[in-house]
Amino acid sequence: MSQYDLTIVFPVYNESRRIDLHKERVKNLNFEYSVQIVYVNDGSVDGCFEMMRQDLAADHVKFVENPRNLGKGGAVRTGVQASDGRYVLFTDFDVPVTPETFKGIFQQIHGKDQTAVIGVRKKTSEVENSENRTRKYLSWGFQSFLKWVIGIQVTDSQCGFKIFDNKSGKEIFSRMKTNGFAFDVEMLLLARKLGVKVEEFPVVILEDCGPSTINIFIDPLKMVVEILKIRWRLFFAKI
Repeated sequence: MSQYDLTIVFPVYNESRRIDLHKERVKNLNFEYSVQIVYVNDGSVDGCFEMMRQDLAADHVKFVENPRNLGKGGAVRTGVQASDGRYVLFTDFDVPVTPETFKGIFQQIHGKDQTAVIGVRKKTSEVENSENRTRKYLSWGFQSFLKWVIGIQVTDSQCGFKIFDNKSGKEIFSRMKTNGFAFDVEMLLLARKLGVKVEEFPVVILEDCGPSTINIFIDPLKMVVEILKIRWRLFFAKI
């Protein structure tokens, strides 16, 4: 039997400027079930992980480290493998959704096995109106590429808010090779190959807390190339 109802995995990479925000948002979660938190240091060099060990240490908190910076996919993989909860959820360090969203996605998966529930970003009218038109077209084109070329039938593959039953999560992530942002796509392809049911849950992302490090012109092209490599590799892989 699992020690916790839920494990939340937070990848950590040079997050010293957002520690206070993180602590405030985690404090506001107020779970009604037992929760473990796993922090994965992905090669931070700003001293944030040492500060976190001092400020956030508790019986339900686990600190693990990658030997070097692998990327978000590598950090999430390490965290999922270290999880002890019946269900395991990963999200970003800035805790980008409301406490109600955590409760809602947990309620949707609770009692289910061989299941993943993935967040689907729903934009407020204010965000919708302010969003760059180029970004909208690129997002639409990327999701169309996944649907028609790769065969992934989901509304939003890249939302950083996903939950699995622990067994399925570990089976998926133990087979993953991708360390970069394309890891979500490999995860979904492996879920399908392993017979894991994928459900969706609507989420509203809270206000962005810092500048994006993604180049909206170069990074999508890199992801497309990486995804084609993943698709080719998994096509011949024996599961």
